Amino acid sequence: MSWVGEGMQSINQRPVQPRRPPSRLMPKLPAVRSGVIGWVVLLALGLYVAWLVSKGFQANALATWVAIGVVAAFMYFSTKSSRALPAKLKELAEERKGESICEFARQFNTREVDPWVIRAVYEQLQDYLSPMHECFPVRAEDRLMGGLICDPDDLDMDLVVQVSKRTGRSLENPKKNPFCERVHTVGDLVYFFNAQPLNKPS
Repeated sequence: MSWVGEGMQSINQRPVQPRRPPSRLMPKLPAVRSGVIGWVVLLALGLYVAWLVSKGFQANALATWVAIGVVAAFMYFSTKSSRALPAKLKELAEERKGESICEFARQFNTREVDPWVIRAVYEQLQDYLSPMHECFPVRAEDRLMGGLICDPDDLDMDLVVQVSKRTGRSLENPKKNPFCERVHTVGDLVYFFNAQPLNKPS
């Protein structure tokens, strides 16, 4: 499922759902640790790759070397790209010195946009960026893919799921959402979740 598209367009927002406690009281997500199982999975994956390489050399050494070269080149350029992001974030953070979630929230009409959604998107993006820059001051106009995020899976499988859990907003029937496939900026992501219904009480 793709959440990235051509960018936000002017669309009337759905009314905010019934009032909830202030967003600052919204529960945090528990920290996820890989633990022993995570290391076992990585070890098994490494052994499997080594086995594939050994089989490849037995079948066709030249083709195996070519495949290794292609993978190495891909990893090199991916690493080079990811290393450029921390420097970019540092530069932007200097320009935005003193900005916080307060300035971010002022970029939205909180009479129409759920404050829980605003805070969840802001905080989960900050958490995602924290290994590269602690407490990065996010703005609504910041681009997601190619801007703050390099891997689309980080958006689809991590950030979107985290925001859904924190806000209680459903991820069902996203095609009915007017912002589906139009999520291009941080602001678009906020408006997308604001247009999603709350999960029904179990």
